[in-house]
Amino acid sequence: MIFSYERISPLYTIFVPIESTPYLSGREVYYGEFIISFALLDLPKIQKEISSLKDNNENLKAMLKENCELYSLGMLLYEDLTTISSNYDLSIYQSYNYRREQYTGIQEAIKSYLIQGIMPNDSNFYSLITQNGVPKIEANFCRPDEFGFGEEGICINYSIHDVASMIAFDLMNVLDYGIQIKQCANCSRFFIPDKRSDEIYCNRIYRNGKTCKELGYSLKIAGDPFKAAFTKARKTQHARIRYNKHIKDYKEKHYEPWLQAATQARDEYKSANNIEGFKNWIEEHKNAF
Repeated sequence: MIFSYERISPLYTIFVPIESTPYLSGREVYYGEFIISFALLDLPKIQKEISSLKDNNENLKAMLKENCELYSLGMLLYEDLTTISSNYDLSIYQSYNYRREQYTGIQEAIKSYLIQGIMPNDSNFYSLITQNGVPKIEANFCRPDEFGFGEEGICINYSIHDVASMIAFDLMNVLDYGIQIKQCANCSRFFIPDKRSDEIYCNRIYRNGKTCKELGYSLKIAGDPFKAAFTKARKTQHARIRYNKHIKDYKEKHYEPWLQAATQARDEYKSANNIEGFKNWIEEHKNAF
């Protein structure tokens, strides 16, 4: 895999061949996307599907593309496995078995880092990237016209040909750039907050064309009957402000005292796990303020 990157922005430009031309086109990938995509891989599923491919490389490429959230990771996995197959005269399934322990170790280490904030020192991945083994990155000077960047000057690109090296490089850039990776409170998949650091929902489509972020609050309420009952009653009480504009200071004299009492009642009944008691309180106090 060939790519370029600049320290001034947190992204790589991954170069892929343009069909029927000698040129490459660039795909922008943000720091952390390789880590996230690899952490989310269903490795047992991939192994099972590889076993039925019968060494058809085009089918392998399509399968990896379908199973990887990040297209560039799928292409790197393809390069990794086909290179092993060619170098050691192995079938694709044998190549995957050759890499299986390494892939599993990388995924376990990355998940530990993303969930607990630590990288186990005794992990296979840590040993792999801190020893003088296969993982490496190559830098090469080249002509800019090879990448459609004009005809003059010199540019530099980088090459990585195995998954372990790319994950290590991506992790290094994530740490250096201070990028925060979080776990979605709804679907539990990892994501990078795009606007606010306190975001808890990702932008992936979850249900009926809606993202976790769009559905997050309603789903959270649906899982908490106390919050659902409180929210429904609060909306009813708040609507009364508009209907009672003719009453001076209605919000201050009626809505706000109700809101304070209802919040306290919700917390007390929730502590006692008494949802019916809270619903009865709402009914009894709907006109009490």
